[in-house]
Amino acid sequence: MHDIFDEAIGASPPSRIDIDAVIVRRRRMVQLRAAGGVGGVVAAIAAVAVVVGVSGGGAATQPPGNAGHSSAATSTGASAASLPTRPPESPQQTMQRLTVTVTSRLTALLPGVQLSDWRSQAPGVRVYPRDAEPDSYLSVLRVTTDAGSGVFTLVSAPRTTASPSASPTGPLTERPKPPTTCADFWAGSQTAPAHPDDRQCTAGTGPDGQLVLSAVEKLTADAIRYGVVVLWADAYVEVTLDNYFKGWEGDGDPPTMTFMPSPQLTLEQLGSLACDPELAS
Repeated sequence: MHDIFDEAIGASPPSRIDIDAVIVRRRRMVQLRAAGGVGGVVAAIAAVAVVVGVSGGGAATQPPGNAGHSSAATSTGASAASLPTRPPESPQQTMQRLTVTVTSRLTALLPGVQLSDWRSQAPGVRVYPRDAEPDSYLSVLRVTTDAGSGVFTLVSAPRTTASPSASPTGPLTERPKPPTTCADFWAGSQTAPAHPDDRQCTAGTGPDGQLVLSAVEKLTADAIRYGVVVLWADAYVEVTLDNYFKGWEGDGDPPTMTFMPSPQLTLEQLGSLACDPELAS
C-alpha cells in the first residue's frame, strides 16, 4: 500500500518539515533492522479475519491459502451510496465532527487507549485541513495501549480529484486519489513490484451501501499496515493502522522501534470504524 503520509499530508503547517525525507529515513531504518527479509506475511495475514461489514450478499473475503494476493482487480462493480444528508458545515465544524468521531470510535474499540497528535505531540485527537486538497482533512495519531504504540491515520476528502492515467511507456506510478480497485491500492507502493506476495486486498460493500477496500501490507519482516478505503458517491475515507510507532514529526527516527505482533485493531474493526458516515467530509 502506498504510504499514506507521502500522498496525504501535503504542506505541513507550520514547521514545513520535509515529510518525504522523514519517511525515507524511517523506511531505510526499518529495512536495515529487518535484515531477516520480508517473508512470512502469509502466516501473519492468515490469522486476521479479513471481513468487511456488508449488507446483502455477504463479506468479501479471501481464502487463507491465497492470502498474499489481491482477491479482486476491480471494485464490486456497484455504485457507491450517497452520504446521509447533513446540514452545511464550516471547515471548523467539520474538523470538530471528525475529531469527536475518531475519539469516540477509538476509545470504544480500545478501552484505556492513549491518543496523541503526531505533529504537536499533544494528547488527544487533532484534525488538520490538507493544504493541497480543498475540503480535505487529515489526522495522524500515536495510539498507545498495553500492547505498545502504533500509528493511526485518517484522510477524509471529497471525490473530486482526477485520477492519474497510465503513461505512454508504462503503468500507473502514482496512486489514484482515491483508489477504487484493489489494483489501485498498490500503485506507487514501496512493496510494488518487489514483494507482491506481501500484501492482500479484498473488495466489498459496507452496511450503508458504500464500497469498501480492505488491505494488509507487510512493509518489512516486522512492520505491518492495515488499511481501509471507504468510497461514498461524492466522498471517501481512508484509514490506516501500523503495528509500530515511527517517531514524532520533526524529531527524526527513534533510536529503536518496537513492533507489535499486529496492529491494535483487527482489519474488521478498522473497517467498521472507517464505514462510519460521520468520518466522511
